[in-house]
Amino acid sequence: MRLVIKLAGALLDDPSTLASIARQIATLEQEGHELLVVHGGGKIFTSTLQRMGIESRFVGGLRVTDRETRDVAVMVLGGLLNKRVAGAISQAGQPAIGLCASDAGTFLAEPMVHNEVAGGLGYVGYLTGVNVEFLESLWRNA
Repeated sequence: MRLVIKLAGALLDDPSTLASIARQIATLEQEGHELLVVHGGGKIFTSTLQRMGIESRFVGGLRVTDRETRDVAVMVLGGLLNKRVAGAISQAGQPAIGLCASDAGTFLAEPMVHNEVAGGLGYVGYLTGVNVEFLESLWRNA
């Protein structure tokens, strides 16, 4: 069965919590499931923005993502946290790789409409496409 697992960013803050979740993910994969794990940024993303002097702004609970914020998101989510999750799953006995949405055009998005303005929240968007062939190639060769 194909499953998408969404990990809240807060779950990545505690190494023992992440290790426990990684073991569960590894078990599911070893039972024959094809998994796609996605994650948030939690406190690490927010604290990195603060350390870099970038102020977070929210509208209706959604973060307004300007170019600087987007760049930090790529750095933290696509770098540090992505590799932390993939490493934990691999450590739990199931080889894993970490991808960003832009890698191989894995995911495509269009700007979110807010107050009738497309892109009114910056680089916040709706998922509009998935490169299923690419994901299937990874599942086939896992």
